[in-house]
Amino acid sequence: MPLSVAALGVDWYAGNCHKWLMAPKGCAFLWTAPQRRAETHAHILSHGLGEGYLAEFDWTGTRDPGAFLAVTAAIDFLEALGGPALMARNRALALEAGAMLAARLGTEVAAQPAMAGSMAAIRLPCPDRRRGRRPSRCGRGCWRRGRMRRSQPSMAASGCASRPPPTTRRRITRAWPRCSPPRCDLTRAGPRAEAAVMDLPISGWHAHVYYDPATTRAAAAALREGIAAGFPDAVLGRWHDVPVGPHTAAMYQVAFAPKLFPSLVPWMSLHRGALSVLLHPETGRQRADHTSHALWMGAPLPLKAEILPE
Repeated sequence: MPLSVAALGVDWYAGNCHKWLMAPKGCAFLWTAPQRRAETHAHILSHGLGEGYLAEFDWTGTRDPGAFLAVTAAIDFLEALGGPALMARNRALALEAGAMLAARLGTEVAAQPAMAGSMAAIRLPCPDRRRGRRPSRCGRGCWRRGRMRRSQPSMAASGCASRPPPTTRRRITRAWPRCSPPRCDLTRAGPRAEAAVMDLPISGWHAHVYYDPATTRAAAAALREGIAAGFPDAVLGRWHDVPVGPHTAAMYQVAFAPKLFPSLVPWMSLHRGALSVLLHPETGRQRADHTSHALWMGAPLPLKAEILPE
């Protein structure tokens, strides 16, 4: 998800680099506010002790720094794939897949779209809870004998939690209850499939390409010609050499259907040059679409969002 550590106003911020960033395992980062760096020290003290924040964390012990040095290459790789556009595409696919799977199971998405990144959580069907019953005998038995709760993956696989490891102090002497796992047929629509939709259904996308009539209009025209040639289904709006509506700079609009998002947005990301592009969905909530739902490619520009209806 988009991250601006400085805007959070925190003293420390740590995160992994080996998953979404595709860096080698063991890579992470620690950001420390300037006023906290003098009191922040590495867990392993080495030859940089007492030489400042960066020196203490630069090379701890004799650890091979090769994995850390690969982080910049991982960042460049993701930027080459589209950067923010790739992130937006992954998020859109995760939300779409989560809504589709929840519809098939007849359940619901576990979190609002605004709280989701590139993953979507859904609720798995619980027959006892859905019918208003108390927890099943299998679930009570698992908890009473091994102090375990049935996790959703193990429940779907075998109907109850796995046995405790051999090192568990409490020995289980009685047989575990036998129970049949719930059957989930993903080929048939669930009871609420037809009514299950995303909280904010996206009917289309708008891309606002900003330019300076005196200096970057030619670059904007080249981008416009490329879109017209490569994506004929996209609708190109008029040139606006003076600000209109909530926009504070000259721009033109590109409207396109959600099915074009995976191809058009990465293409624009790689061919926009130094132009700023505001990308937002069409959900019927104009102010939110232009602000909290929006994505930026390039430097963000101010908007007069207060004139847009809620």
